[in-house]
Amino acid sequence: MKLDARVWDMALGARIRSLRLELGLTLPQLSEKAGVSIGLLSQLENSDTDSANPNLQTLRKIGTALGVTIADLLGKTVATSRAIVPEKLDQGLADFLEKARKRGMEIDEAVVQGCYAMQERDGAPKTADDWEFLYKTIKMNFDMRRKND
Repeated sequence: MKLDARVWDMALGARIRSLRLELGLTLPQLSEKAGVSIGLLSQLENSDTDSANPNLQTLRKIGTALGVTIADLLGKTVATSRAIVPEKLDQGLADFLEKARKRGMEIDEAVVQGCYAMQERDGAPKTADDWEFLYKTIKMNFDMRRKND
């Protein structure tokens, strides 16, 4: 879905509501499609600021149901990051990177930086599988942005 320019100036909740209405979905329909509670969606949509703080998994579910990326939901036109990956890597991330390289997967360092910058609210991913999920999610968003630029 191509986002209308007016959507970028909205808070998260207003952005979700606008996208939902644009698709002709009711709150219960989006709830079912996204697999999140009506109460949470209502709380998000009725927050008049960006004070609502859903976790990454919730944003992914809502974004998928609305046909947009997490970056779109957050109103970010591009993902930016600074080098924040510490020299001593989290063991789960180190395990994921080692397994990925053994499988011949090309690692995008900007995506790894994005993984560190965009950790879930409840704490950093713990296992190699958690890190792989986060990496693939962010890489998909980076790739989509690069393709559209």
